Amino acid sequence: MVANGMRPIDALRAGTSVDAELIGVADRVGTLEKGKLADIVAVPGDPLQDIAATEKVLFVMKDGMIYRNDLDRGSGRGKRPRQACDFARKPLN
Repeated sequence: MVANGMRPIDALRAGTSVDAELIGVADRVGTLEKGKLADIVAVPGDPLQDIAATEKVLFVMKDGMIYRNDLDRGSGRGKRPRQACDFARKPLN
C-alpha cells in the first residue's frame, strides 16, 4: 500500500483499526486500549518513518506470552527454533 502512495500510518491503520471497524469488532480489537484484546508486534525502528521495519519482527506478544524471532538474530544459519518465553518471568535479552 505504501509503495502505491499510502502514508505508512494509514497503511498500519488499514490493517488494524480500520479493518476492525469494517467488520464490526472495533469494540473488542483494532487498537491498544484497556479492556481490548490485542497482539503486539515489536519491530526495530519506527515503521512510520520506514514501513519496511514491519518486515523485521523482533517478537510478538500474544495472550501474555512473548514469541521471539530468533531466526533473525545473527546466528548466520537461520535455523534456530523460535522460543516462547513467559514475559513475567524471563526478559527478552
